[in-house]
Order: sequence, then structure tokens, then C-alpha cells
Amino acid sequence: MNDNPIIWLKVLGIAVTQGAITLTWVIYNLYFTKFLVDNFGFSQQLSLWILIIENILEAMIEPIFGAYSDRQKQKIGTPIPIINIGIILSSVLFLAIPAVVIFINPETIWRWLLPAIALIWASATAIFRSPVMALLGNAAPKDKLPQAASILTLASQLIGSFKFDVYGIITDLGANTTFAIGSCSLLIAAAYLRFLYPPQISS
Repeated sequence: MNDNPIIWLKVLGIAVTQGAITLTWVIYNLYFTKFLVDNFGFSQQLSLWILIIENILEAMIEPIFGAYSDRQKQKIGTPIPIINIGIILSSVLFLAIPAVVIFINPETIWRWLLPAIALIWASATAIFRSPVMALLGNAAPKDKLPQAASILTLASQLIGSFKFDVYGIITDLGANTTFAIGSCSLLIAAAYLRFLYPPQISS
């Protein structure tokens, strides 16, 4: 039996990142259809197609970058650089969603920036989600992975419940503030992971 302990500090870092990812999706799901249909006059059907395309892109991108992060881990001892790139890109694009609504005239062709940025943002999120989950193997031995993974599930469920429990608070904050909170949560999670998993060149 493997007597190696679970490194709970690292599990917490992964859970924080997982929670930040979930939070951005909660915010996105609360606002995006409203932006698309009410603010920019697109059809409800388009929002459904965007959801389908997002799922297809994520299914394609996650395994590609999961494999790339494994190769990066072999070279420098950690997949954190690709995670950081994905998180920074995702944070910037997440802030760009309400910015488009504020600055773009919905009567012009530029309104198509909104669905385009939404799809690119979902793709950017898929870049680092698989590498983040792979970090769990460094935080817990194989026989204790289910126990460690339960913390990630709990974090996602708690944050996911926000859309029911604090819906009014989220909407009262306004789109700009809410999207800024989501973006900052990703950057804080990235900084925490970078502290927990510093680069270590393999011999």
C-alpha cells in the first residue's frame, strides 16, 4: 500500500483554480445570452449554436494541450507555463466580453465580435483545464486520487451553486464588476499555482 500522504496545499491550489474556472462559467452563463439576444439583437438559436460549437472546440482542444503539457512537464518539471498562458489569455478575453457590449454599436457588423470572442474565450479556457487537472497526480498518490479529487468536485459544486444562491448579488454588481471578479479570480489562481509548482529542470 502507498504510504505517501496527500499534499493538501497543492490540492487546495488545484481546487482554487477549478473553482475560478467554474465561477467564470457561472458568470458567463448568467450574462452571455442576455448580451447576445437583448443587447445585440441576435437570435436565441444562435446562442444554442454557440454552446454546441464551444463544446466541440473544448473536446478538440483539451486533449491536444493535455498532451503538450505532459511534454512540457518532462522538459522543465512542471506544466505551469502553459497553464499561465491559458489563464492570462482567458482572463483578458473574459474582460473583453462586456467591453464589446459597452463599446460596440449593435447596429454594425462589429457586433459579430461578441460571439467570436465568446468562442475564443471558451477555447482559451480549454487550453489549461486539462493540464490543471493533471497536476493532481503530483499532489496525491494513485490510491488516494479519488479522495483528493473529491475536493475539486466540492469546489466546483459550491461555486456552481452561486447561480442559484447569490444570483441577485451577482446581477446587482453589474456585468463589468462581475466579469472583473471572474477574471481576477483566474489570475489569483494562476499566481497560487505558480508558487506551489515552481519550474524544476529535469536531469
